[in-house]
Amino acid sequence: MGAPLSESRALVACFAAFVVTTAAAPPLDLIECEQTPTCALEENCECQVSGITARWRAAYCMALEQTDDLEQAGVQRCLSRPEPSAIRHATACGKNEYWKRMICRATPRRNDVEGCVHDPAFIPTIVARGAGGPER
Repeated sequence: MGAPLSESRALVACFAAFVVTTAAAPPLDLIECEQTPTCALEENCECQVSGITARWRAAYCMALEQTDDLEQAGVQRCLSRPEPSAIRHATACGKNEYWKRMICRATPRRNDVEGCVHDPAFIPTIVARGAGGPER
Protein backbone atom coordinates (compact mmCIF):
# COMPACT_ATOMS: atom_id res chain seq x y z
CA MET A 1 0.00 0.00 0.00
CA GLY A 2 2.96 2.36 0.46
CA ALA A 3 4.03 4.80 3.13
CA PRO A 4 1.38 6.75 5.10
CA LEU A 5 0.84 10.31 3.89
CA SER A 6 2.63 12.01 6.81
CA GLU A 7 5.62 9.69 6.41
CA SER A 8 5.67 10.32 2.64
CA ARG A 9 5.68 14.08 3.20
CA ALA A 10 8.58 13.76 5.65
CA LEU A 11 10.58 11.71 3.17
CA VAL A 12 9.86 14.20 0.37
CA ALA A 13 11.05 17.02 2.65
CA CYS A 14 14.20 15.07 3.47
CA PHE A 15 14.88 14.40 -0.20
CA ALA A 16 14.34 18.07 -1.05
CA ALA A 17 16.76 19.09 1.71
CA PHE A 18 19.24 16.52 0.39
CA VAL A 19 19.05 17.93 -3.16
CA VAL A 20 19.50 21.51 -1.97
CA THR A 21 22.38 20.77 0.41
CA THR A 22 24.23 18.48 -2.00
CA ALA A 23 24.76 21.36 -4.41
CA ALA A 24 25.83 23.92 -1.80
CA ALA A 25 27.26 22.12 1.23
CA PRO A 26 28.26 18.73 2.63
CA PRO A 27 25.46 16.22 2.00
CA LEU A 28 22.63 15.75 4.47
CA ASP A 29 22.56 12.34 6.15
CA LEU A 30 19.39 10.72 4.78
CA ILE A 31 19.39 8.08 7.53
CA GLU A 32 19.21 10.82 10.14
CA CYS A 33 16.37 12.42 8.20
CA GLU A 34 14.38 9.17 8.02
CA GLN A 35 14.66 8.66 11.78
CA THR A 36 13.26 12.07 12.68
CA PRO A 37 9.77 11.64 14.19
CA THR A 38 7.05 13.27 12.09
CA CYS A 39 4.94 14.19 15.12
CA ALA A 40 5.40 15.44 18.66
CA LEU A 41 4.32 12.11 20.16
CA GLU A 42 7.38 10.31 18.75
CA GLU A 43 5.89 7.08 17.37
CA ASN A 44 2.97 5.87 15.30
CA CYS A 45 2.61 9.33 13.79
CA GLU A 46 0.48 7.99 10.95
CA CYS A 47 -2.18 6.79 13.40
CA GLN A 48 -5.33 8.69 14.28
CA VAL A 49 -4.19 8.21 17.89
CA SER A 50 -0.44 8.69 17.62
CA GLY A 51 2.11 8.12 20.35
CA ILE A 52 4.01 5.35 22.06
CA THR A 53 1.63 2.44 22.70
CA ALA A 54 3.16 1.52 26.08
CA ARG A 55 2.49 5.09 27.25
CA TRP A 56 -1.18 4.85 26.20
CA ARG A 57 -1.49 1.64 28.21
CA ALA A 58 0.20 3.28 31.22
CA ALA A 59 -2.16 6.26 30.90
CA TYR A 60 -5.13 3.87 31.02
CA CYS A 61 -3.82 2.14 34.15
CA MET A 62 -3.22 5.53 35.78
CA ALA A 63 -6.75 6.68 34.87
CA LEU A 64 -8.19 3.47 36.27
CA GLU A 65 -6.37 4.02 39.56
CA GLN A 66 -7.06 7.79 39.48
CA THR A 67 -3.43 8.68 40.02
CA ASP A 68 -0.57 10.35 38.21
CA ASP A 69 1.95 8.06 39.94
CA LEU A 70 3.25 5.44 37.53
CA GLU A 71 4.91 3.57 40.41
CA GLN A 72 1.67 3.20 42.41
CA ALA A 73 0.94 -0.47 43.24
CA GLY A 74 -2.42 -0.59 41.42
CA VAL A 75 -0.90 0.92 38.28
CA GLN A 76 1.91 -1.62 38.37
CA ARG A 77 -0.58 -4.49 38.81
CA CYS A 78 -2.55 -3.21 35.84
CA LEU A 79 0.58 -2.96 33.70
CA SER A 80 1.68 -6.47 34.63
CA ARG A 81 -1.54 -8.05 33.33
CA PRO A 82 -1.40 -9.67 29.89
CA GLU A 83 -2.62 -7.57 26.99
CA PRO A 84 -6.36 -8.11 26.35
CA SER A 85 -7.01 -10.76 23.69
CA ALA A 86 -9.10 -8.24 21.74
CA ILE A 87 -5.94 -6.29 20.82
CA ARG A 88 -3.21 -8.90 21.14
CA HIS A 89 -2.73 -9.06 17.35
CA ALA A 90 -3.80 -5.49 16.58
CA THR A 91 -1.55 -2.92 14.94
CA ALA A 92 0.01 -0.17 17.05
CA CYS A 93 -2.64 2.21 15.69
CA GLY A 94 -5.40 -0.14 16.79
CA LYS A 95 -3.88 -0.57 20.23
CA ASN A 96 -3.45 3.18 20.71
CA GLU A 97 -7.10 3.79 19.80
CA TYR A 98 -8.21 0.96 22.11
CA TRP A 99 -6.29 2.37 25.09
CA LYS A 100 -7.51 5.91 24.43
CA ARG A 101 -11.11 4.65 24.23
CA MET A 102 -10.65 2.83 27.53
CA ILE A 103 -9.23 6.01 29.11
CA CYS A 104 -12.21 8.00 27.81
CA ARG A 105 -14.60 5.46 29.33
CA ALA A 106 -12.77 5.52 32.68
CA THR A 107 -12.48 9.31 32.88
CA PRO A 108 -15.23 11.12 34.78
CA ARG A 109 -16.83 14.03 32.92
CA ARG A 110 -16.20 12.36 29.54
CA ASN A 111 -19.79 11.59 28.48
CA ASP A 112 -19.06 11.44 24.74
CA VAL A 113 -16.59 8.55 24.46
CA GLU A 114 -16.24 8.74 20.66
CA GLY A 115 -15.81 12.51 20.81
CA CYS A 116 -13.12 12.00 23.43
CA VAL A 117 -11.34 9.35 21.32
CA HIS A 118 -11.33 11.64 18.28
CA ASP A 119 -10.30 14.75 20.24
CA PRO A 120 -6.67 15.46 19.23
CA ALA A 121 -6.27 17.79 22.21
CA PHE A 122 -6.97 15.01 24.73
CA ILE A 123 -3.50 13.58 25.29
CA PRO A 124 -2.61 12.30 28.77
CA THR A 125 0.57 13.81 30.20
CA ILE A 126 2.45 10.50 30.26
CA VAL A 127 1.74 10.02 26.54
CA ALA A 128 2.94 13.52 25.69
CA ARG A 129 5.98 13.69 27.97
CA GLY A 130 6.78 10.18 29.17
CA ALA A 131 7.14 9.14 32.80
CA GLY A 132 8.85 12.05 34.52
CA GLY A 133 10.23 13.21 31.20
CA PRO A 134 10.99 16.80 30.26
CA GLU A 135 8.11 19.07 29.47
CA ARG A 136 7.53 19.77 25.80
